[in-house]
Amino acid sequence: MALPPPHPQQPQYVSVLSEWQKRRNRWNEKYHADRAVLVEALGGKCKCCGATERLEFHHTEPRTWCARDHNRRQRLRLYLIDLQNGALQLLCKRCNRMAGEPSSHATDFDDDEPPF
Repeated sequence: MALPPPHPQQPQYVSVLSEWQKRRNRWNEKYHADRAVLVEALGGKCKCCGATERLEFHHTEPRTWCARDHNRRQRLRLYLIDLQNGALQLLCKRCNRMAGEPSSHATDFDDDEPPF
C-alpha cells in the first residue's frame, strides 16, 4: 500500500518555526559554553564545600543591578564584570541558599523598632 503524495503547498510557518528553533539552539549552545568558561574561571567547584554540580554565582557584595530586568545573556555579561571586580564567587545551590539567609532575623532591627 503506497502512501499518498505530499500536499503540494506546505505551510510557510513550518520552515520559519524550524529556523527559529535552530537559532534558539545556537543561542543556548553559546550561552552554555560561555557560562562554562565563567564557571572554570571561578575554579569549577563550590568555594564552601567543593561540590561540582548545581553551581550558582554568588555575589560577595550587593549587586548594582536586578536579575529580573535582564535576560540570561545580559546577566552573564554582568557576572563577568562582577568577576573582574572581585565581587563574584561560585557556590553550589545549597551553600548559596545558606549564604543568602540571615543567621537571625532578630538582629535586623533595633530593640526600639518593631519587626514590621
